[in-house]
Formats: sequence, C-alpha cells, structure tokens
Amino acid sequence: MTSTDGGRTARLLRLYPAAYRQAHGDEIAAIHAEATAGAGPVGRLREDADVAAHALRVRLRVTSTDPAGRLLAAAAPYAVAGSAAWAALAVVRIAAESRGGWGGAAVPLLDPARLLLLIAGAATAVAAVCAAAGRWRSGRALFLAGAVALLVHHLAALDLYVNGALRVPAVVAVALVVLGCPPDLPPTGRRDRAATAAVATAMFVPGAAMYAGVPGLPGADRGWWALVVLAAALFAVLRQEGAAARFRAAGVLVAVALHLGRVAAEAYAYDLAVVAAVLCGAAALAAVTVRRFRTRTGAAAEDRAVRR
Repeated sequence: MTSTDGGRTARLLRLYPAAYRQAHGDEIAAIHAEATAGAGPVGRLREDADVAAHALRVRLRVTSTDPAGRLLAAAAPYAVAGSAAWAALAVVRIAAESRGGWGGAAVPLLDPARLLLLIAGAATAVAAVCAAAGRWRSGRALFLAGAVALLVHHLAALDLYVNGALRVPAVVAVALVVLGCPPDLPPTGRRDRAATAAVATAMFVPGAAMYAGVPGLPGADRGWWALVVLAAALFAVLRQEGAAARFRAAGVLVAVALHLGRVAAEAYAYDLAVVAAVLCGAAALAAVTVRRFRTRTGAAAEDRAVRR
C-alpha cells in the first residue's frame, strides 16, 4: 500500500464513529486495501464510495444488524412492487390516451412530459421484474433511475398540478426505503421474491383491466384495490412466527403508509387512511386467530398422539 493509498484509507475510516473505527478499523482497512489492489481509478472510486456509504449506514444505524436496517429490507419488496404497479398503470394509461381510448381525444405519445413518465414507468416496472427474479442490485439501480426520472417529471410539472408539491416527497420516501435497504441484506429470498411478484401483479391487473374496458373494478387504479392486496400480504406474513415475520409485517405496514402518501399526492381519496386501518386491522385479527387456532390444533394432535 502506497502512502497515498494509506492516506485515502485513513480519511475514509474517519467517516466512521470513533468507537466503531476502533473496533473494526483494521479489518475495514485490510478489506479496502485488498479490494483496491491493482484496481483502476474507477474501481478505486467505487470501493471508496462503498466504504463511505457503509460509514453513513453505521452512523444512521441502518445496517443489516440494526432493527431499522432490517425493517427497510423487509419493506423494500413491497415498496418496489407497489411503485412498479403504479408506474406500469401510468404506462398503460398513456398508451390508451395516445390512441384516444381513455378520456376522449387522443394525446400525443411523444409529448416530452409523457415521454419522461414512460421512461420512469418502464424502468420501475423492469426493476420489479429484476427484484422478483432475485437480481436485487440491478433492480434497485433501475428503480432509482426510474425514481429520478419521475422526480424530474414532477418538478417540471409543479406549476401544472396543485398537488405537485406532494408528489415529490412521495417519490422520495419510496426511493429512500429502497436505497436504505442494506446491500448485505438483499430481499432475494424465496418469500421476498414471491411477495414482489404477487403484490405487483395483484395491484396492476385490476387497474389495467379497467383501462382495457373490463367492467367490475371501478376505481381500481385509485388506491383501494392496492390496500386490499397489501392487507392480504399482511395477513400472509402475520400467520408466520418469529422475528423475521414481525419485520416483514412491519415492512408491509411501511408499504401501506407509502401507498397512502402516493394516493394523497394524487388527490384520489383522502379518507383512504380509514379504509387502510380497517383492512389492516381485520387482516391482523384474522391472522392472529388463524395462528392461534393452528397452534391449539397442533397441540391437541400432539396430546392425542401421546395418549395413544
């Protein structure tokens, strides 16, 4: 290690809290030196950024060993799924409007604002596909790219929307949840991937069917159907036991809050919070009841087996 490399590593280590640096500084320095040995400028910059990001996580207490980090990792699949469903619905609606199939006269597809919204929607939808396939790193990068495109779209249209000021923090909140997921705790397990695919599909299909002219689901794109899906997800995770299930349940509730923020930003239904409370409360009660019944049934079966 050259003196220049040593000085850069020392500066990076100073980003950590003193106690953490004293306990793990030598290990971090050794790993960083090994990772940057023979690396080019781009490789060294990437490794430096990784160390700086980890130091920030340690200071904010959102690492994979912190409760906040585990909560963000549990909420990330549902945040990606919900955002992807809304983004894909926006793409479907724009496509329908460009043909004059929704809301009257046809709207030019290549309008700059709509084109930016299409890019954001496509990137976010593909991000959900990557997450469901277990490629979380690629999915997160695509999701954040889509979030940036959506922010640019909303900021450019602030003078056109009375509620535009609410859309920006709604996008930022979802992006922070996904970005805050610890990189060493990616939600790529079977349950996380299944949840991403199932929630995104269940949120998207009813709204897309409505845009296609299928009757029976009025307002499916306005928020209530998504809450039904998230309540079902809450019921599914609460039926499980253990700390991991509790973090997943908390993650679903974070996704519910993010969804309500998005709905409020779109000015669709401000009283949807009451619906969310009722649905989530009913789901939690049903899940606890099912779990207790299953526990009692299992105990009774064991008791009968012992008596025999």
